[in-house]
This record gives sequence, C-alpha cells and structure tokens, in this order.
Amino acid sequence: MIFAIVSIGFYQKEIDEIKNNTNIEIVGRFFAYPDAINEFVEKYENIEMIIISEDFYNQYHSEIDKLVEVDNYKRIVLLKEKRQFQEVKGKIQVYEISDFLKEQKNIYLMELEKEDMDMSKLEIEKSNLVNPKVLNDLDIEKKQTSFLESSLGRTINLGLDLGIRALLPNSIEEGIIALKDAILENGFKEGIKNAIDDVIKIGKATGNILSGNYENIEQVQMAVKSGGLIDTVSGVLDYSLNLANKTGAIDNQITSILRYGKNTVLDTISSKIDNELTNQLKYVQKVQTYSDKWRKAYEEQDFNGMEKAYKNMENYLEKSMPFEKTLQEARIIENLHNLIKNKGKSFDLSQNEIELAERLAI
Repeated sequence: MIFAIVSIGFYQKEIDEIKNNTNIEIVGRFFAYPDAINEFVEKYENIEMIIISEDFYNQYHSEIDKLVEVDNYKRIVLLKEKRQFQEVKGKIQVYEISDFLKEQKNIYLMELEKEDMDMSKLEIEKSNLVNPKVLNDLDIEKKQTSFLESSLGRTINLGLDLGIRALLPNSIEEGIIALKDAILENGFKEGIKNAIDDVIKIGKATGNILSGNYENIEQVQMAVKSGGLIDTVSGVLDYSLNLANKTGAIDNQITSILRYGKNTVLDTISSKIDNELTNQLKYVQKVQTYSDKWRKAYEEQDFNGMEKAYKNMENYLEKSMPFEKTLQEARIIENLHNLIKNKGKSFDLSQNEIELAERLAI
C-alpha cells in the first residue's frame, strides 16, 4: 500500500479518481504552506509518496526544491493537466494525471501477479489474519506497560532516595549518591522492573481485566494495591542490601541502619506512588476537560479558543498514562485541528475530510 499526501490544488473529482483507480491510500490533507508537509510527515510513518499539484508548486517551487534536496522523502510526484511545464529540480517527477494513474495501475497489477495464490491459499491467509482491534489492544498494552515501568520506576527511585536521606540526615551528598548507586547496582534496579511487571500481571488477573488494557487510572490504582507492589519492593530491597553488603559496596553499620529503618524507606516509596497515581488521575481529567473545551470552541468556530485548549490538552496528554479512549479522542481532535489550521483556519471541511480525521486516529 502506498501512502500519499495530497496538497492544495486538487479537487474532489481528481482525488476520487486516484483513490478508485490505484492502490494509493490518501492519508494526507490539503496544505496551505510547505512546512505543513514536514509537520504531517513527522506524525505519520510509512509516508512513501508526496503528491503535489501544479499550482502548489508554482506558488512554492523554491521551498519544494529545498525539501527534495534534504532527501527526507522517498518520492515526490507533481501532477498536472498538460505536458507544458517548466523544468523541475532533483527527484521531482512530473506526470499528467492520466499517465500517473496508468503507472500506478500497472504497479498494482504486478503486485497481484507476484502473489499468485489460488483461492484455497487465499482463504487460509484470510483465516490467519489478526483482528486489527487485537493489534490495537496489544499496542496499547505495550504502551501502558512501558509507561508504568518508567513512571513507577522513577517514583520508587525517588522514594528510595528520600528514605535514605531521612535515615542518614547527616550524610554528605556524595555519600548518599554512592550508597543509592550501590543498592541500584546490586539487583534493586532490575528487581524493581520485574516487580512492576509482575504486579501489572497479578493486578490485571485480580481485577479481571481480560483485554490486557487498563481503561482508567482507578483500575491501575487497584492493580498496584492488589498486586502487592510495596511487599515486593521490600523483598527486593532486602536482597539488594544483603548483596551490596557481601560485596563490600555497603559497610555493616550502614547496612544495619537501612535494615532497621526499612519501613521508613517503604513508607516514603508508598507515599510517592500514591501521589503519582493521584497526579495521573488529575492529568487524565485535565485531558478530558480541555478536549471538551476544544469541542465547544470548534462548534463556535473559535480558532483561538481551539488553539488554547489544544495546547493544554497536548501538554497533559504527554504526562498521562495512555488509555485507548483518551488517546483516540485526542488524536481525532489533533487531526481536525491541524486540518483546519493548514487550510488557513478555515472551518469549511467536507464530510470526507472529517471522516478521514477520525479514521487516522488510533
């Protein structure tokens, strides 16, 4: 499948002709300026072809030539109605629309011939296809696991740091850092990652989260609680202290202080985890709040209000744990927002453009 970008200058008739007669999937939008191409390509992978129009090139030919020279794209194609056109630079290929369609049809037919499978094999292939929803669920699950490993890992690390400082208030900064590094390097860092992964699995099973995806932060809070994360952290800390003591990384006196004061460290870690999950709840609520504000401004065709709500939504989205419903709503808004922005803040959107913005969301 070829992914293409369509710039200004094309009308619906030409777009429909390209979509209906070739294997090109139109995933782009109408652009009002060349930098919008860069912005779009950064957000979508597998952009194999950029289609530009004659009048777009006439208006921005110097900028388009620079894009080609940077060599960020596999192929730039310029479509025109007639064969009278000025010479263009670099990798830009010039086609009449009819010639372009003919070439793409031939490519498509050649791809079909290469597959050369009979009907029975085709049916087997169809039966082995993975449901796209399942792929999406797996992708969300991976993102959530990665987020929890990173977020909870940082939180536990901070709790360990603060707990050590509370037990050894008179220690110099270099000593605290060396002590913490000794614990991390003697199994604590790896042990915590495994502990978080185990807690995620146990918490999902206990919470009957069959899809593998958390739908909200309350489910995460329940999973962390039912998975026994603090108890597991306690065991990992014991292991790391013993190993660091045996290897001489931590002396007997400091080891004893940390062993007897372990509950102080664990209480600090527990408090920091609770704070992190509480903050996550606030972040997700903020994303929803600004999504609602964007929708209201969109209905009122207030682009300044949309822009303000959009930036705030994106800011909190970056901090939030990924949830499928939240991400999908945010990406629909992102697609519509950039579509309107790149059309010169015009709200004159076709039904096809609105549907495309929704399809390109997760």
